[in-house]
Amino acid sequence: MQSRQNDVRRRITPLEADYINEVKEMNTYEAIAALVEYGIANGLTPETERVYTTNLLLDVMKLDDYEEPAQIPEAGLEEILKVLLDDGCARGLLEDSVVYRDLFDTRLMNCLMPRPSQVQKEFWSRYEKSAEDATSYYYKLSQDSDYI
Repeated sequence: MQSRQNDVRRRITPLEADYINEVKEMNTYEAIAALVEYGIANGLTPETERVYTTNLLLDVMKLDDYEEPAQIPEAGLEEILKVLLDDGCARGLLEDSVVYRDLFDTRLMNCLMPRPSQVQKEFWSRYEKSAEDATSYYYKLSQDSDYI
């Protein structure tokens, strides 16, 4: 008889189950909306550029139409990107390999990013006040953009 002490499995809470089901059931349009929402929430994209950013993502995903989701699912960045990468692979937009998935998710994240001159202006503006603040800003931007 096997001891229960060796069994490292645990029960999934109802909240975790809902989260897992929501991520599994997220469609491409919901993932696009969730990615735009992520960009706005993390300061990568201004709210005023919601439609523009959505259109950029539709272009990268080679989608001609868009159905605004009734509700934007709450999911982490990696889960959102996985839905979009899986869809891109299924529709032949990229090869299903680590390298091509990484390159494609960089293209997706670029749709959310401020222009390089805007990043430089913000960095140097902060740097005039505090080198530490400027470095923290750039580090957070790099994390939020999935660069690091």
